[in-house]
Amino acid sequence: MPDERIQRLDSRIFQCQKTNPNPECQKQLLVVLEDLLKELKETSPVECSDIQNVLSQIWCIYMDCDKTFDPKVTKKFDQILMELEKEHPNVFRTSFEAELHSLLQRRPVTCMAANRVSSLLELSLATRQVFSEHLETLMGMISESLKTVTDPNCMQLTQGQHQLGYTTVRISLQLIQHFPDCIEKIVWGTDSSSSSMTRSLQTVLNQLMSIISLEKFAVDCAQLAGTTIARVLMQSNAGGYIFYDLLCHLGNSNILQVGNVTISLPVTEATITKETSQDSQHLTTGHLPLIFGLLSSGKHIELLTVIPNKISPPVQHEIVLLEHLFTKICNLVQTQKQYHTFQTLALWFQVSLKLFNQNKPIMAQRMLFSEKAETTTKILQVVWANWDSPIDGVAEHIAEIFKSFVQLHAEERRQYGDSKLEFLEHLLCRLLNIPWHVKGKFKPVCTLVPYIGVQQILDQHPDLPSHLVKCLSANYLAPSACELYKVIITELRKGQLEVEDQSLKIWERFWLPPLLAGLCSNILLLRQNAANYWLPWTLKTYPSAFEGICCTIGEQKHITKCAVEQTRLLYALITVKKVARGLQILRTLEQEPVREALYHCDDEVRKEAFALVCNTPKKAEPVTDLELTLLKETLPLNMNVDSAPFRQHLCSSLRSLVVRLVDSCSSVIKANKLCGTEKEIPQYLTKAIDFIDWLTNLCIRSLFPGSCYQRKKTSLDLLSVVLETSGSQGNVRKKKRTNPGPLPVLVIIAKNFNEWDFFSHTNAVVLLSCIQDGTAEIRELAAHILVTHFPWPLQIEGGTSPDHLACHILCHALNLCQSPKALDAESGAVLCRLVFQKYVLEHSMLFEVKTLPSGTYSVVSTTRNHDPDIPVRFVELLLEGVKLSLQKAEECALTAARTFPAHGFILALGPCLAVVNFTAAESLSYWSPIIQELISVIEEMVLKMLSLLAGKAQSKDVAPSFAEIGEAIESLIGVSEDDNNGDTVTTLSAEHQLILSWCWLNIKESAVLCGKLVRTLPIVIENSPGLLSVENLETIGDLFVSILTRCRHRGAIEGCSLGFIKFCRRLLEYSEPVLTAIPQSLLDQALSTLSSPHTSSSITRRSAGLPLLVQSIIASESRHKKHNLLNTTMETLLAAADQPEPVTADQKYDLPQVHAINIIKELFRHSGLSSAVLPYISRAVISTVHGFSSSSWAIRNAATQLFGTLVSKMFGPKRSRDDTSVQNSTTEQEFFAHYPELRPFVLTQIQDVVAKQQQGQFHLHPGLFPVLTLLAKLGPGMSEGQDSLLSDFQAPVKSLASSHIYSIRELAACSLVPLVMKDQQGHFLKYLISSLPDSKPDCTSFNWLHGTLLQIKKFLDSCDSTNLSFDDLRRLLLSKRWLCGSDNPCSLIRAQYLDLVTVLQSGHEHLDVPPELSEHEPRHVVVDGSYQQGTNSIGVGLWQRAHVHFMLSRTDRCTVLEHITSYLQSPEHEVRVICLEYLVKILTNSEHKVTLWDSIQKSLVGLLLTENYQSCLVMCMELIIDIYIKYKIAVHGDSKLIYARLVCLKTSGTSIGALSVPLLAVLVGQLIQEETDRECLEDMLCQWTGFVVESSKPSAYETFRIQAAKSLQIGGVAVFEYCRRNQSTQTIQTVLHLFEAGINVLQDEQSDVRTEAAMFAAILPRRESDVQYHSIHANYGLELLCCYICRVFACCLESLLGRLYSDHDVVTCLQTSADDGVVNLFEQEDLNIYAERCTFSGVLKLQLQAALGSSSNDIQRVLALHPTRGHWLETQIQKVTEHLSFTVSYLTQQCKDLPVFNPCLNAKKYAAITGLLRYAEILCQIARPKYAEHIEQMETAVQQLLQVSCIHPLIKMP
Repeated sequence: MPDERIQRLDSRIFQCQKTNPNPECQKQLLVVLEDLLKELKETSPVECSDIQNVLSQIWCIYMDCDKTFDPKVTKKFDQILMELEKEHPNVFRTSFEAELHSLLQRRPVTCMAANRVSSLLELSLATRQVFSEHLETLMGMISESLKTVTDPNCMQLTQGQHQLGYTTVRISLQLIQHFPDCIEKIVWGTDSSSSSMTRSLQTVLNQLMSIISLEKFAVDCAQLAGTTIARVLMQSNAGGYIFYDLLCHLGNSNILQVGNVTISLPVTEATITKETSQDSQHLTTGHLPLIFGLLSSGKHIELLTVIPNKISPPVQHEIVLLEHLFTKICNLVQTQKQYHTFQTLALWFQVSLKLFNQNKPIMAQRMLFSEKAETTTKILQVVWANWDSPIDGVAEHIAEIFKSFVQLHAEERRQYGDSKLEFLEHLLCRLLNIPWHVKGKFKPVCTLVPYIGVQQILDQHPDLPSHLVKCLSANYLAPSACELYKVIITELRKGQLEVEDQSLKIWERFWLPPLLAGLCSNILLLRQNAANYWLPWTLKTYPSAFEGICCTIGEQKHITKCAVEQTRLLYALITVKKVARGLQILRTLEQEPVREALYHCDDEVRKEAFALVCNTPKKAEPVTDLELTLLKETLPLNMNVDSAPFRQHLCSSLRSLVVRLVDSCSSVIKANKLCGTEKEIPQYLTKAIDFIDWLTNLCIRSLFPGSCYQRKKTSLDLLSVVLETSGSQGNVRKKKRTNPGPLPVLVIIAKNFNEWDFFSHTNAVVLLSCIQDGTAEIRELAAHILVTHFPWPLQIEGGTSPDHLACHILCHALNLCQSPKALDAESGAVLCRLVFQKYVLEHSMLFEVKTLPSGTYSVVSTTRNHDPDIPVRFVELLLEGVKLSLQKAEECALTAARTFPAHGFILALGPCLAVVNFTAAESLSYWSPIIQELISVIEEMVLKMLSLLAGKAQSKDVAPSFAEIGEAIESLIGVSEDDNNGDTVTTLSAEHQLILSWCWLNIKESAVLCGKLVRTLPIVIENSPGLLSVENLETIGDLFVSILTRCRHRGAIEGCSLGFIKFCRRLLEYSEPVLTAIPQSLLDQALSTLSSPHTSSSITRRSAGLPLLVQSIIASESRHKKHNLLNTTMETLLAAADQPEPVTADQKYDLPQVHAINIIKELFRHSGLSSAVLPYISRAVISTVHGFSSSSWAIRNAATQLFGTLVSKMFGPKRSRDDTSVQNSTTEQEFFAHYPELRPFVLTQIQDVVAKQQQGQFHLHPGLFPVLTLLAKLGPGMSEGQDSLLSDFQAPVKSLASSHIYSIRELAACSLVPLVMKDQQGHFLKYLISSLPDSKPDCTSFNWLHGTLLQIKKFLDSCDSTNLSFDDLRRLLLSKRWLCGSDNPCSLIRAQYLDLVTVLQSGHEHLDVPPELSEHEPRHVVVDGSYQQGTNSIGVGLWQRAHVHFMLSRTDRCTVLEHITSYLQSPEHEVRVICLEYLVKILTNSEHKVTLWDSIQKSLVGLLLTENYQSCLVMCMELIIDIYIKYKIAVHGDSKLIYARLVCLKTSGTSIGALSVPLLAVLVGQLIQEETDRECLEDMLCQWTGFVVESSKPSAYETFRIQAAKSLQIGGVAVFEYCRRNQSTQTIQTVLHLFEAGINVLQDEQSDVRTEAAMFAAILPRRESDVQYHSIHANYGLELLCCYICRVFACCLESLLGRLYSDHDVVTCLQTSADDGVVNLFEQEDLNIYAERCTFSGVLKLQLQAALGSSSNDIQRVLALHPTRGHWLETQIQKVTEHLSFTVSYLTQQCKDLPVFNPCLNAKKYAAITGLLRYAEILCQIARPKYAEHIEQMETAVQQLLQVSCIHPLIKMP
């Protein structure tokens, strides 16, 4: 074999070693290695004369392969060596022996050498035979390596030392595994000739013992060491006894003799537990690795060894080693809450299960897993306390442990012939009685279900299905609940295998109702989870259930008339069909209800409908005509949906569809053997090509200037889908096969049809214009499409050469970078990256650029050459812009900020450098000078900006105050206080904003660039080539620290933190101490500020950038390292937070305690540190609670914020908005198991408060709130009776009921609930009620009485009603009825008591009401006169509310109207509010008959005319509107009087004013039906429509806009029909008002407003050809509205045409110049950024054309009947012709040599031009027969406009 490949390989390796081994270089190396391996396998064997040369080169390369190389590279080397060893074993052995000897003798041992040894040990049997002859040398190498890392003087290991230690320990284990006979002979043999090897092995074993005993080693390394030691010990027949002795002596500095080897047991660093009654030995850090090693060793029979009984007091039975290990592991679990302890416990159960299966009689005899066994008690405690552990992976181990335990228990019982498993049934019952929101219980329940039986579980716990449905409403519970559901129906199906119908009937009985309830729920998350989790598994298990589910949904949909319920049922039906189609249960689609769903206004319904149409289980399944038709019909309506999830799912669905189209076309091409030149093409290919071309054009058309973000995002995503699947002839599709298959043929066929022109001039211009969009996402998407898919250089039409286009793009990019506006600069940076990547790097273009005196740029020319420094020169060009800004800043900061800002160029530098390949060593010499200059300039820029912001501050090294920053900027502008004439200026001037923006943007972008430089550029390490030296890195680090500590601007700080994180991560990836020391030194520098009594500066505002500085360094530590920086930092911070406050603190400076607390908060908030910070939570909580007692407001404020973070960390994210909700709680066992230090602390805090309270001290303990908050968030777990850890808290918390402070009594009541076990809550409630006094003389404290009532109320709200006897509680409570009588002077207590009675009497309407509760007239619910006096008026409102609520909730339905009428007439507004709230509730629940609501409506109208209290008035108006909408009940009374009242209310505030508009619509509808006074009616109509238009405008509040839409829904159609019948000038104006209002609300930026408006459009009269559904999308509603107006009101022609184009629209727009000499950083946006003028004009044009083309052309008839219209038409044609000529002239002059970026990209100009053309088109259609000459002139002008080369290409598209 020629050695060319070897030389090539050697050259490539050398190149990679001399440069940065980036992934791209390693991919190339991997290809070379693959080719070499293939050649070795396929060619003839290498001659013996050549093998030595081949091997020597391979060995040289292999041994020097750097550790940073991908493992795949090393694996490929191993395969090559194995191939050579197989062909030439003898030569290979000789060569390998020489290389191995050299490798083992290398000193010092490097990590690379250790990795090579480990790999060679696993290579083959031949290599291990060579190793067996060098065991002593190998052990010497191991010993030498371990000696380095176990040096006692080395307190912390570097990353390289960690890797070396781990690899060496792994070699030790490999030594024991591969050479067991040799090791056994050394340890247990009698041959004295191996004494040297014995000493070597003894040294290694002692070093391994040191590793497992030292905390500085990672746990996985210690576990490997423990496994190695255990394997050595287990070689003896008495291995169990020896291992037991080792565990007993570990930590006591004893000597243990193991055969011929003496093992020294070092003193460990930490003793974990003290002596207990069950374990007399100390548990140390070394026990866990040893136990893990023993369990992993494989010789499990030794675990049944009976060990000496040394327990005091001695137990009656003998103990085996397995039990002893379990005891130690459990003790470790209780003390060390670490992943590895639970991993070891899970391993113990796995081993126990194996032992049980192998030794059933012996294991069963020991009864280790019986109900009363100590093992069972301990393991269940571990499971209950850790089943939802926050430590990653622990919950999974707990599930495995419990599963193994249940299996062992069941097997043990079967050995004794017991098959009932009553203990497991007891466990299941206890688990299911735990509240449904406890996540941890579901996995144990899943484990128990197969042992108990599904039918028995469902019969005993019928509420289980409803509980599981509730779980679907929470993301954190849904997967666990779904897993239980899967287990249940799987077991149900498994138990009924022979009779599926019986199993299906059981499922339908128990699970069909909850499934449908979930699919039809009003909670979106619940619906989605039911569809995603339950439904697929259901249909997989029961495919025959599909028909039944669909029939049930269809029947309910047919019955219900509620629009909301119909929407939910349609969603359920479509979802079921979608899942069924994915499972191939549903084969074909029916047009209905899919079409209905695609037009629906609900996003979720349409999302599921698109998924149903597009997705199939087979990717190559042909697309049907129905699917294509539906998509073409509805997809254009969904391009601007503002729901991000909808857009994402739409894109995913269409990706599936396009893949189906392409793959199915490929199948057709293969089947017909097409090559692309055939004349006859299968029709399916034509349809598929047409659809993809249509979809591409739709996307491109949607990217017009002025389109909304939603439309652009959807279009670009879909365009990416098309190009990825079919745009580059198969090269872009990421498939495993390299052959693109038939796709090129499909492209040829499409080209023959003049379709699929994906890279056309239009597409390129449109995508380039998108880069100027204001959102980064649109810019990046467009740039990605251009870079990834388009061929470069770009080719465009109009005579523009590629070179000229490149100059044009670069010129525009540089001028954008020079803009002070941030958005312009960002667009310029993206364009610069495009030019650099595609023109400079790929095509070696060199640009000649000139800077004009005005500061703008001009690109003169471009040339092509292959000089290696061309990219460097482009970067120099960008750097010159930064240097120019610095130069101008020295002269005048304001000029520099306005004309020469640098942030655009700084922003462009990062992306440009990111695409450069710095792997070539020869190119580094070109880059080094510019990189050094760049770092220097960036440093100068940052320091300059900081200096400008500091101004005349006292110290330049500290952060200036905001006042000093303002003064500094004003001094730069030249403004003094005298210039303001002493007036206070509350707004910043434009110049002030300009300089401030300039400074912080430069600082932010400089910091981000520094991070990118460190992340991208190679670093100089040990003479290896690179661009960043250690000095550069230190400079950059100091720069970051300066920004984070000297800048207050939040945007600059956050931007700096992004760069700083990249900086720290890159440095901490290396093992070189010189690099890792840089972040360490920066951290020490930051923490040094906490050591002084007060910091030298005041950076306030949550410590500004200091927490981010510390957090960035800590979070950047490598994951495989121990968190050394975190540990030392947390200790420092907690110590600083606990420092005593200074006696006199200067408020000008920040206290170190404040900074420490703020930094701690940021560390706890970081998601990457979640597990690492868990050990510090308890100390942080204690420190925080103490902070609440500080005399410093700053400390209290910081402690409050930290406490909120800690609560979120301990209890997880908030799952319910109500803080006291049980969903936001955790069980007591879990909480105190994870944070055991908090239990005594919290108890002590509460006891202190109670003690002071009992002494009569009126004192609010500051720490009481946080500790009660913690208790309130605890919930009942699996404890029973007195086993609860919370039982000690009951008495002190209960005694807080007598606190003088209301909030303490309420919080104590919330906290008391979780302190009582669930099985005791009923008795405790009776005890509380019984403790209430029987009469007033027995009451000693009204505070205690109120607090006790609060406790009873909280228990009733949270307890499960099934566990309470309401009848007993009711009787007991009613015996204390004096509490609501006149004997009780406290209204607060009376109200609380009555609330309790209301709760307990719910459902009992006919109970006798005690006289104390009904002693007052219903309408005057005010007690005797004493309560109306100011001294005793506290709580009267609550008492009134309680009394009314009680009477309304218990009264008979026949008398409800009387009470409602009375309460609505009450003089007390509280009474009226309560009554109205009750009406809202029963209206929502659809209670009572229509006749009752008719009477209620009369009362409400009466209240409307007299009510002045705002809350009552708002609810009254809402009720009248809702009753009318729901029951169509008219408003009774004098319509004109009511109308006048509503007109007055129109100006009475936002809420009332908005509600008056739909109420007026109700009246207008009634007046139209009456038609009493036509003139008055039309005046009212005109006034009302004016209100509607005013309320619908984008400038109005959202409340007004949504009520305007509702008004149209109520009265719009009636008014339209009235105007159609009675056309006049006034009615036409009314129509136009309604039309304008409809347009506004149908295009509103809020989806809720559009939904209401769509309901209005859905009830408009429609043609038979229109869609006839009751719910439609707002975009289709806009089409229907325009269609209706154009078809019915032809007399509105002039106004409709004015909507297309208003007078002088183009002239005014084109002549308006944006450059007025004033730089505004932010342009004035449209009030409605969602509405698109071009889209609306297109819809209106189409509807006008349709109306003109209809058989009943009303427009022509109107023109014929009104001759004056003809003159108007002629005038309009002439005016449009003139405007067209003006536009041609303007574009020809202003857009010369601007092929892409010209005025046509301006949204307003584009809309004006397109409106003009559409207006001309409509005029041609109207006037062609009569005004042919004028029309011809106008058409000529149109053609001239379309022929302008620079005009936007979308304008030319038909």
